[in-house]
Amino acid sequence: MTRLLCLLALTAVAGADEPLMLGSTACDYVAHQAWDLRAPGWQPLRVLRDHGLTWARVGVTTRDCPELDDAADWHGIPWRGAFWSCRQYAARILRQAAELGMRLDVFLFLSHTAAHGGRQEPSPEWAELPLDQACTMVEASAYTTAAYFARAGLKVEVYEIGNEIERGATGCPRFAPDARIDWMRMLREDPGWLRDHVWRPEAEVLKAAIRGVKRADPGARILLHISTLPPPNDSFVPAFFAAMADLGVPFDLAGLSLYPRGAAWREWERFAAGWVARIGRPVVISEFSYPLADAPDADPLPDYPPTPEGQAAFVRAFLAWCRRTSGVAGAFWFYPDHVPGLIENPLPGLFLPGDPPQPAPALAALMWPAP
Repeated sequence: MTRLLCLLALTAVAGADEPLMLGSTACDYVAHQAWDLRAPGWQPLRVLRDHGLTWARVGVTTRDCPELDDAADWHGIPWRGAFWSCRQYAARILRQAAELGMRLDVFLFLSHTAAHGGRQEPSPEWAELPLDQACTMVEASAYTTAAYFARAGLKVEVYEIGNEIERGATGCPRFAPDARIDWMRMLREDPGWLRDHVWRPEAEVLKAAIRGVKRADPGARILLHISTLPPPNDSFVPAFFAAMADLGVPFDLAGLSLYPRGAAWREWERFAAGWVARIGRPVVISEFSYPLADAPDADPLPDYPPTPEGQAAFVRAFLAWCRRTSGVAGAFWFYPDHVPGLIENPLPGLFLPGDPPQPAPALAALMWPAP
């Protein structure tokens, strides 16, 4: 019965004619175009859509910058760091994607700044509050954000609650400043400690955020997203989702970051397939990428050199794995709009330098079936 329910959920998310949600998280091009006036004619979302990435995954902080609501041209407004991924900034990307017929996935950072597996800062307005009061504030923030998008006519199909939240979310749980936590050991050996000390209080925060989203958008599906590590440090991966289910967090999809790099990841297909099987509900690879150029931190897999052609070969292997692995519902490339010479951290991008930037070979590899 459990297996049948998982298959039904997978069909409901992806649709009978779309077995794989394929998309990307494009973000920083907006800042560079609006404030730096760089590559003004470049339309990365259109290029991505035309190559089969028909979903747009967009992050949003808790910040509200209403001055951006009142101006179509943001170049005349002096740049502030608070603009990055605020509600208005995220809405601009979502609107561009919707106008192209793309489907929408929003991830809530649950923070005033970027959040990920190694950084979960609480928004200042609830940083010092006890858990129950912080949850009230989190619920209100999630409701306000989802309602903002709904009023804008943006149909968000999936909401991700937090971003890479295996070690907590929005500063919860709170540990003493002098607490020395060996996270690697805990992730490797002690899911029980994680459940009692991290995931139990975190679950209350996630349930609060979900209540807020559902009040504004009852039909949205809910995804929880964590990062991953290769064995032997991976016992937390299925344990996290089992704990969240047991703790009453209502979610439809499990999300994983999957960045195969270096010798420890040589058997990434086997590792990831094992996680998917043990999680037992539809899994979205919320983030993946592969370098297209060599650099000290590229750390490529042995069979896939850090070149445009090596990146394309990895993409073909990755998509083949997704399509043959039962339970994988989708995959999203992280930061395809990072281009050498245009946007920082260009290694994982899907474009080569040009005016405008040109599609890398991996973009053609992402098309299904391949041209």
